[in-house]
Amino acid sequence: MVYLALGTMIPEKLLDRLTEVGLVRVFFGIESITSDFQELNPKKISKKLGNDFISSLEKKGISYHIGFMLFYPTIEHKNIEVNIEYLWEINKLFRLGVIREKMRILPGSPNSSLLITNDESIDQAYNYHFSDLQTS
Repeated sequence: MVYLALGTMIPEKLLDRLTEVGLVRVFFGIESITSDFQELNPKKISKKLGNDFISSLEKKGISYHIGFMLFYPTIEHKNIEVNIEYLWEINKLFRLGVIREKMRILPGSPNSSLLITNDESIDQAYNYHFSDLQTS
């Protein structure tokens, strides 16, 4: 198993070689496919990039597990449905953690200004409000 960042497409030759030596599963973060998330997060993982990589893995018979954040501080209520539809499309809606948990913000990270308090002595990672009141 490998953990990958999906900032760029992983070369096919590399996936082929990894498969030859026993790769059977990949974890990578799609995070969210909506524009409001892309403004918050520098990873810029598009739906197309995610789908292309998933297709490549499926052709090679490699299982995959994705990191996804349905809830984050700037989520617009209308985009919750967009993300849920995407998870349904790629057969990952069954994962309760994805549809239940909020994005974790670490104190000291670029998004830590969104935390209600930045007290690093206790876990503040989920201590924020949603920008869109409909999401709350």
